[in-house]
Amino acid sequence: AGLSVRNESDVSILIIASQLTPLHWGKCDPGTTWNEKNECNMGKVWFTISVGAYEAGAEPTAAGVAARLVAITTATVLTGGIIGIGIVGGASGITSSMGVKKNSVYADCRCLVVRGVQHGDGCYELFFAIEENCDEKTGAVKSSKVLMLEPEVRPGQLAPLAVTNGTTLKEL
Repeated sequence: AGLSVRNESDVSILIIASQLTPLHWGKCDPGTTWNEKNECNMGKVWFTISVGAYEAGAEPTAAGVAARLVAITTATVLTGGIIGIGIVGGASGITSSMGVKKNSVYADCRCLVVRGVQHGDGCYELFFAIEENCDEKTGAVKSSKVLMLEPEVRPGQLAPLAVTNGTTLKEL
């Protein structure tokens, strides 16, 4: 069982596996695989997987997750579920703002492959490229499917180039 994420992008990424709140998370550097040997002890359950560029201090904390669970539980009990649903929706919005997100991923020895593309405007776009189904005993890839082809690179706004005497190429 378990779910892993292989980082084939050029940047370190933060991976969050969530259900109602984040349950497992971690940093994954380029060329490495997060949870490769199921170190997180994920069972065969459904997760939402969110991936974004890693920023120090952006990881969920146990205290933050606990506080969110208390808020959801309290609101659900006090309102018969009406406000609790709104809080869950808000939590999902926070998770999805991290970058790419894939809902309904079953943790049955799968590996998601994350890749990235650098756009001309300086934006680095992450995407889920491939989903591999692996053998539970050996870890060998049994099958794979393409989730998304590499997006086209968006051209950027190029600033006028400066020439040494202070004029720009536009003025020449």
